[in-house]
Amino acid sequence: MGLGKSVFVAVGVGLAARSVMAAEVTGESRAPLASPGVAWSRSPPGGLASWQVPEFVAITFDDNFTSGLGDAKGGMTWATTFMRPLANPAGLAEAGTFDGSPVRTSFYFTSFYIEGDTMIPQDMQNQLSWRTAYGDGHEPADHTRLHATGGALFALAQWIDEIQVCKQTLIDPVKGIGAVPTDIVGFRAPYLAYNANMFAALVAQGFLYDTSIASCYDDVEDGTNCAWPYTLDEGSPDAVVFARKFGGPTIDAYPSFWEAPLSALVVPPDEVATQYQFAPGLRTRIAALGLAFFFYEPATAKIQPVDLTMFQNAQMTSAEVTATLMYNLDLHLAGNRAPIVIVAHSHVYASNFAAASGAPDYLDRQQAIEKFVAYALTKPVVRMRPVRDILGWMQAPVALKDAVRPEGGLDDARRDDDAPSGASGSGGRASDGGGAPTNARTDAGSNAIARTAPNGSCSCTMGDKTEKTSCAFFVAVFAFSYLASRASGSARRSYPLWSTLRRPQCRRPTRRGGRHCAESPAVSP
Repeated sequence: MGLGKSVFVAVGVGLAARSVMAAEVTGESRAPLASPGVAWSRSPPGGLASWQVPEFVAITFDDNFTSGLGDAKGGMTWATTFMRPLANPAGLAEAGTFDGSPVRTSFYFTSFYIEGDTMIPQDMQNQLSWRTAYGDGHEPADHTRLHATGGALFALAQWIDEIQVCKQTLIDPVKGIGAVPTDIVGFRAPYLAYNANMFAALVAQGFLYDTSIASCYDDVEDGTNCAWPYTLDEGSPDAVVFARKFGGPTIDAYPSFWEAPLSALVVPPDEVATQYQFAPGLRTRIAALGLAFFFYEPATAKIQPVDLTMFQNAQMTSAEVTATLMYNLDLHLAGNRAPIVIVAHSHVYASNFAAASGAPDYLDRQQAIEKFVAYALTKPVVRMRPVRDILGWMQAPVALKDAVRPEGGLDDARRDDDAPSGASGSGGRASDGGGAPTNARTDAGSNAIARTAPNGSCSCTMGDKTEKTSCAFFVAVFAFSYLASRASGSARRSYPLWSTLRRPQCRRPTRRGGRHCAESPAVSP
């Protein structure tokens, strides 16, 4: 082991030891997350009315392969530095509703980016930036080891290996971030491509939640009445809606295992352009791009809650992304206050990401998030916390001490417990906007995850190993744009542009070797 590596490991071990004290420093709870069953519902838990509960917001980050500590600036370092001093609204100092707690989030790590017997500088920098996030009190979570394609077709053993190796790396005090094993309880599937084997693997390995299933795409859901997190005691009504509308797997029953669904966003209409400070015609401009339905559904104006979808595929400006996030926050606040979970990627906010034509300056992209967070924190009921904390509150819901009942309002104007249409039950109903922004009502949404049978396979070399991966057809459809983003967003790992969208193929090995059959701009990498 060289001197540089020795010094880095010594610093890393120190950070790992310090991270154990993060709970005291940041107000985080490191206790194991309990898992009582909570049924799917559009109403808040515990019999609370919508006006009594916090509006939870989590801008989460996937992959995290750009540290910001090397030639490329921004990335992970921007995310942690930006959030470090921020605090949630003070409320009345009720710990049960995170009053005045630090603004923190969840990072879904792909462990390949810090692996290696002889770590190269970029991996060392990634490891340091991940340790910094953990030490600051952010939630470390599992996003598999290799981020392999074709997850909807994985066998149980393949899921177990991908998930287990990532967790083992994260808890390793030398090669990983030194996380406490009971802290690694959350998971997000690469490309949001799941199947029954994935959930079985997660349950078998003691994980307590997943956040991969798309939500708020039912015909009656309009951004004001999305589903709250729930346990899979009776499967997932959200997955049933997706399967009915677009195809894909339904989910078996996994009692007490949590799902934190990803609610679709509604692109704001022209009527609110002045209010949210964006140029009119946004919906028309996105529709004119002819994006696949899983990116943007013109009939409903629903777009995936993923930053790559907005910045890259929809070619949105920084102002348009900010406006979309603000508009949807106000929809949720005017409705049932279901949590908002955004799938972001730290490399999008780095100086070497060049696939956002509407916002080519990385500082502008950072501003899109920073302005939204500043706006959200002006709302007294907003709490920006990791997904794990949101689920912890779900199990023991506490009302806001300073909650204000709407004048003339019912105890819960957004009450709607029925299963979504097409799922088990009589079907949901939509209630009125309850003060939502103008033109908030939409109809059936579009789910951005296409899971169809594979049309090919490819072998990728990683060092002296060869990985043979089935490539689902949907990966090929959106590989072109995402590979472009990764080509511009990673200093070490270059991804060639595809000349065709029909045949999956793999890139040639770099110093550490290739691993992906394809990458998707529309889903979590």
